[in-house]
Amino acid sequence: MLGRTVFLTLAFLSHAPLAQAAEPTLIHVNTFPSARALPFYAAVEQGFFARHGLNVDLQFTESSASQRAALARGAVDIVHSALDNAVAMIDVAKVDVVIVSGGDSGSNEFYVQDYVKDFSDIRGHTIVVDATNTAYALQARKILLDHGLKAGTDYSLNPVGNGSFRLRALFADKNNAGAILNLPFSLEAAAKGLHSLGRTTDLLGPYQAGGAFVQRAWARDHADTLVNYLAAYIEALRWSLDPNNRTAAVAILIDKLKMPQDIAEKSLALMAEPDFGFARDAKFDMAGFKNVLALRAEVEGGEENQMPADPQRYIDLSYYDRHEACEQGVTMPASYPEEAKNFRLIGHDASAAWGGGSLVQVHKGHAYVGAVGGSSYNGPEGFTVHDVRDPAKPRKVGEFRAPPGIHCHKLRIVGDDLLYVNSERLAGDKGKNARAGFFIFDISTPAAPKPVGFYDMPGSGPHRFGVDLSRKLAFMPNDAPGWTKRVIWTLDISDPLKPEVVSIWGLPWMKTDSEEVGDDPHPAEEATTLHGPPMIRGNRMYCAWWGGGMAIIDCTDLRDMKLLGHIKWSPPFPGSTHTCWPIGERPYLVVTDEARAKQKFWDAQFMWIIDARDETNPLPVATFMPEREKYYDRPGRFGAHNILENLPAEGPWKDIVFLTYFNAGLRAVNVADPLHPKEVGCYVPETPQGAPGIQSNDIGSDDDGRLYLIDRWGQGMHILEYTG
Repeated sequence: MLGRTVFLTLAFLSHAPLAQAAEPTLIHVNTFPSARALPFYAAVEQGFFARHGLNVDLQFTESSASQRAALARGAVDIVHSALDNAVAMIDVAKVDVVIVSGGDSGSNEFYVQDYVKDFSDIRGHTIVVDATNTAYALQARKILLDHGLKAGTDYSLNPVGNGSFRLRALFADKNNAGAILNLPFSLEAAAKGLHSLGRTTDLLGPYQAGGAFVQRAWARDHADTLVNYLAAYIEALRWSLDPNNRTAAVAILIDKLKMPQDIAEKSLALMAEPDFGFARDAKFDMAGFKNVLALRAEVEGGEENQMPADPQRYIDLSYYDRHEACEQGVTMPASYPEEAKNFRLIGHDASAAWGGGSLVQVHKGHAYVGAVGGSSYNGPEGFTVHDVRDPAKPRKVGEFRAPPGIHCHKLRIVGDDLLYVNSERLAGDKGKNARAGFFIFDISTPAAPKPVGFYDMPGSGPHRFGVDLSRKLAFMPNDAPGWTKRVIWTLDISDPLKPEVVSIWGLPWMKTDSEEVGDDPHPAEEATTLHGPPMIRGNRMYCAWWGGGMAIIDCTDLRDMKLLGHIKWSPPFPGSTHTCWPIGERPYLVVTDEARAKQKFWDAQFMWIIDARDETNPLPVATFMPEREKYYDRPGRFGAHNILENLPAEGPWKDIVFLTYFNAGLRAVNVADPLHPKEVGCYVPETPQGAPGIQSNDIGSDDDGRLYLIDRWGQGMHILEYTG
């Protein structure tokens, strides 16, 4: 049974002069009735199918089994589904189908009943699946296998069909302990009390979930039709993800799929997330597909090290490539164009940190970029390495993927050929068994970073740490016995392979009598906990304390440091004080409050100037933020984050603060008059068509004065020259 059919007949549409010259080509397309059907409806309402001479009969399937059967007997021409179904048709059913495009990462989460606190509670119960041996059932089996549970022995599988049927089964029988759900069913599950044990991309890594596949003979005989179809679908996908069309796209989900407005809005936002929702332009993710094949080989083959099949036997992207060739010379308009004032773009590498990056260090012609992973993004945890010796043509040459449960987004060069990388536990069950501290890598061969040591630390592990190579010191924000939250660990790194503790210091009111160690990788905005890296100028240390403001410390004796001055502004401001840095040799400080993902603030989370002429009484004397009317309502966070941690007393960058401001990009701020900070330049990367937005996250530099702007929402690394 194919399920319900929706006829998208287009000849009558006013958009379609091409259809008047020739009868539109009828094609039969089969997919699931989920939020991912949005581009099909958009293609009708916006005339994309019509302009390409197509009349699409859209069929919604009840299960992958009926969908595969329909394609095998020629009842449908094109299927959009989990690509594991295509693999099963080729390997098991021996039907000659071929994958012709990517599509999405599945937007899948493992939802469970309220009595399931972790995966072990599934033992003795049932998991609801579409079919037992394809796609997301294999994901569920692999996830449970990783947690010591084997299908048929520790739990059973209940095949009921598509996401709507799986959701009903969970509500109908609490012995059905869980299911992998996609949008909007995952949101409906959450609204009715079920909870998620994690996104499948977090639990299994990158995964080429959805895509389009056809019978190979049909593709060969209808090549032009297939190319036109892919072109129309991609145009519709771009339209669907364009922030300018958000209201219209939500209205389609409400009208066509009968979603409540809040579910429709949340579904659209999640589908726009990189590496969780739709792939830009339905691009095929080879690494994610190799993961599909490896998972299938292990779960279906029964051997962990069984060799997965060659991916090339399943795919033919020539039709997709023909579509791209047709677009050569045609630049799609950006949702928001690039802005550049006193900056020049030299090069761009979207692969930096798999698109979502944090701290960057440049050393000997190579950029090392920590990844935000699953923090407001959906990429791998770890870091990537890029050859930037030709800054106009940066290219990825290496990577390190973190062990399970670990966040590796902060890194620092130490000495000639060593790199420190934080090992911060992920929150909750994901990180409960992970090792906290920092990795030590040999980077003498940049393309192949080699772990050569690990420094263990208590609690959740260090966050944004710093190093002072001239003093041979490292400063680690980390938990410690006898302290409420993260405090300053000052380490002697004279021998960088054998760091030694010099002192552990926190604000006096953070001291406790308990020897328990904090373990809170995501503290609340009001929590007093060390965040940005402390830095030393002369015999003074400056540091930011998240919900605890900023502090000036006498560090004449690092083993006996003394608090000189302190100020906090939370409340009334929301806190999240990130960085504190002195301006050259002057008695003024730059302090930033980090904009948060969960809420925007019109009148908070900006850059402060602090007057420290009286060190015992530091006072805010000025603030800076870019034009709120222009950026506030753009997608993503609006507010300050990092600065280039170099505010020299002399040279071309004297008195210039390079400040990342999330959706407002990079701002250059002149603080020669600290009472009147003045913007003197900006660089805001374009938001490509179909991308959710930009989030300029961090900034670094090299010895030649080039700047490296890192985005956390899929745009990777932009290499810039400041020309002001």
